Amino acid sequence: MKLSVYREIALKELTEIIPSDILFFQYEEEIKKIIVRTRSRKYYLTGSINYWSDLMAINGFNFMIAGRDSIINIDQVRAVECGRNFAYFEQDPTEDSQYCAFSKARFMYLMDKIGIPLSRVKFAEKRKELILI
Repeated sequence: MKLSVYREIALKELTEIIPSDILFFQYEEEIKKIIVRTRSRKYYLTGSINYWSDLMAINGFNFMIAGRDSIINIDQVRAVECGRNFAYFEQDPTEDSQYCAFSKARFMYLMDKIGIPLSRVKFAEKRKELILI
């Protein structure tokens, strides 16, 4: 399966990407579009986060809702930061690294999905510890 996305915010120049390469989808209120992030660039889509979440699940991809405006590809998560509830897509994140923020409840669900014991998360939460996956 390939996903048709736009290269430009003006919804011009349609191209295809492989869903497993997607890091996350995030709805941007200012532009009224969904930004699709891969490691190398961003693309654009229309529709709702719920629509894209359902489509990814129906087609067997491992995405989950991170917040009301974003969904994340669990298979692309390489590190998490407890305390701030961030998921990173590289093992040595820097200030410039892409990340996705979670609510506390959704973050705990993510930890369960990727197999990190919740006892470790509760401990690390107080120290803002980075956990590599």
